[in-house]
Amino acid sequence: MAAPCFIGDELSAAGWRLAGFEILVPTAKELEEAVRQTISRVPLLILTGEMANRLPRALMEQLLASVNPMVLVVPTMQPASQGLDVAARIRSQLGITT
Repeated sequence: MAAPCFIGDELSAAGWRLAGFEILVPTAKELEEAVRQTISRVPLLILTGEMANRLPRALMEQLLASVNPMVLVVPTMQPASQGLDVAARIRSQLGITT
């Protein structure tokens, strides 16, 4: 059986690769063709929201309605360089105030 596949950004792909997924990080021009080739051979396809938004609406609706392969959309990771203060977020989630 083929391994499940993740299509998304490089940051998110690193984690999915550790989980045993096949990884694709296509350019905008390559995305639709990569998805079409992938769905014919994998049991599970996971897309980031960013990649899902770049696909034609008709294709995305077809993917979400399909059972084989199962298709899931997950949030896109936000790198820390975009203003995310990881330490502050952890303190907030733990209920620690400073």
